[in-house]
Amino acid sequence: MLQDVIMRNYGIMMEQQGTFHERYEQFLAGPFLYTVMPVHEEINEEELTERLKLSQFMKQQGDRQVGTFMLSREGTFLSEYEGKLFILLESDPGADVQQLNQPLGIQLAEFHERGRSFAEPLH
Repeated sequence: MLQDVIMRNYGIMMEQQGTFHERYEQFLAGPFLYTVMPVHEEINEEELTERLKLSQFMKQQGDRQVGTFMLSREGTFLSEYEGKLFILLESDPGADVQQLNQPLGIQLAEFHERGRSFAEPLH
């Protein structure tokens, strides 16, 4: 059961569970929203670390909707559930309401503008 995997790997008790876009499992725990993001088996820790750096950079640039990668108790970003790999993302469910009320095109343009200044090469 996903709840058992989350508790064992992250020490997080799922309080309220749901699905985002009929694709991603999400749950609330305390003040945070968590998203279980499936990953392809071809991805490795180095690529995940680069994506982590990009997400941290985007947060520093003011993007409160970007999730934070959670390390498992084993010190890895990858976990497994029902034979499939996933990462766990933590975010603030009260992300900037003003930003959320903007048209999607404006949100996407601002997201890409912030991302352009990221200096590290991605694979």
